[in-house]
Amino acid sequence: MTKIEQMVEQVAESYNSFPYDSHAFKWCSPAYIRAAAYLYGVDLPPVQNARVLEIGCASGGNSLPFAFMYPEAEIVAIDISEAQIAQGQDIVKRAQLSNISMHTMCMTELPNDLAPFDYVIAHGVLSWIPKQMQPQLFKAIQKSLSPNGGAYLSFNTYPGWRARETLRELMLWHSRDSKEIQHKVDKAREVIPFLEEGVSSHNLLQPAKEYLATQLPNCESQNYYLAHEYLELHNNPLYFKHMIDFAEQANLRYVGDAEPNIECAEYYQLADNAELIKLCASASTAIEQQQYLDFAIGRSFRKSLLSSNQHPQQAFDRPDFSRLVDLLFAASFEALDDNTYTQAKRYQVLDKYVDVSCPIMQEMLALLQQHWPRPISGRDLFQLVSTKNQKQSEQALTQLFMLFPLEMSRSYEDLPLCLQDLYSGLIPGAATLMSARAEGSSNIAEFNAWYSSSIAEMDDAELFVIQQLDTIRNPWQVADALEQMWRQHKQLPQTSQTIDNPEQQAPLYVQSVIDRLHKYAIYI
Repeated sequence: MTKIEQMVEQVAESYNSFPYDSHAFKWCSPAYIRAAAYLYGVDLPPVQNARVLEIGCASGGNSLPFAFMYPEAEIVAIDISEAQIAQGQDIVKRAQLSNISMHTMCMTELPNDLAPFDYVIAHGVLSWIPKQMQPQLFKAIQKSLSPNGGAYLSFNTYPGWRARETLRELMLWHSRDSKEIQHKVDKAREVIPFLEEGVSSHNLLQPAKEYLATQLPNCESQNYYLAHEYLELHNNPLYFKHMIDFAEQANLRYVGDAEPNIECAEYYQLADNAELIKLCASASTAIEQQQYLDFAIGRSFRKSLLSSNQHPQQAFDRPDFSRLVDLLFAASFEALDDNTYTQAKRYQVLDKYVDVSCPIMQEMLALLQQHWPRPISGRDLFQLVSTKNQKQSEQALTQLFMLFPLEMSRSYEDLPLCLQDLYSGLIPGAATLMSARAEGSSNIAEFNAWYSSSIAEMDDAELFVIQQLDTIRNPWQVADALEQMWRQHKQLPQTSQTIDNPEQQAPLYVQSVIDRLHKYAIYI
């Protein structure tokens, strides 16, 4: 066995003994990738019948959603962890999916007859493999990618990961005598209070360490994250420029980031920063300008889109936001009542607040909120105001894209069936993954119609309703089934509510579950 093979075996054993929770990430959705690439001037293949390869698929958290939502597509997913692949294969068998195959395989073992693929995805692989293998990942992508296809590659990057690297080294040092991974994680948690309160103000990294301590997961269910993000045998971040060098050596071309807004200085309020402008002006390429921006903001993670050198279109140097009108968008947020502002409206987006004073943007947000989780075309958003204010509309749409984490699709045809006009009900696959997770047989998170994980704590009654919605579909019939269960006390679905009147409460309860699932785009 070669040294590289030994390293791969060690990494595989790490994930076999401590599997990574497997999630869906919208940036890994071929439909999202296609939409993002379009803003850079690169057209990628339609996704309904696409062939997709995922390298480092874990248990299939990224691949399974695509298989469920795009039944005419074909997916091949590989990972070196036999235990994780087994979990994914169980779901494939349970759901009787015929359009996905999952294999315990290293990327270097990909057979030639698998190629070509329209999309190749490698989320969280590049940084977590031995340095000697990093060029091989790019070769595997190049080997598998069709001339017109696109690839997604995410990785930890410098300079931002420097601070995290010192945290990793502290955890490794403190757990140096531990042999078992669980004991290492327990020891790693012991340094968190030290980071919060024990770092001297003379330490130049003190603010960064305090911030990182607040970002570390504080529950045991997230132990897998500490184990693999900070305690893994290999974690080798790269500077953006070094990633580009690897890509070019493999005849791959950089398209842009999967989040096009984060490649723009204005996203960080740096568009008018004289010193950044001066440095970027000295750069000979857009790639070098991006490297300066990474230094300016301390970027620690990148989600890069690549294409083959044979692709007929060269990517733009920066995203063309005039193309936003050609895309479809959806957004989930909460409009808040806030009397502090006279004209501005405040919105809560995930864990932050955004104040919007532009009336055009406010109209756009109202329309998006009204249609969630179904999409609205960029052209419909653009045409909310009169044609005389087209420039204002374009600016408002661009600003909306900058400030809000929008879901997006290149076309109506790229939408999964569950987001198209005539669909109503639970999205395909959600009940299967929720049930498997509740049984303890899977660590694969459920997903929503926009390809994002949505782990929700479900009690027995909620899970019963979800399972019934998946088979019966008719909410009134589901309410009847729930009422009968409550009346007969057979396999009683437990809920925190007191059940005094099953006939009256069952329909209300079913509707409350549907409303909750609709909010998270799991029920359409």
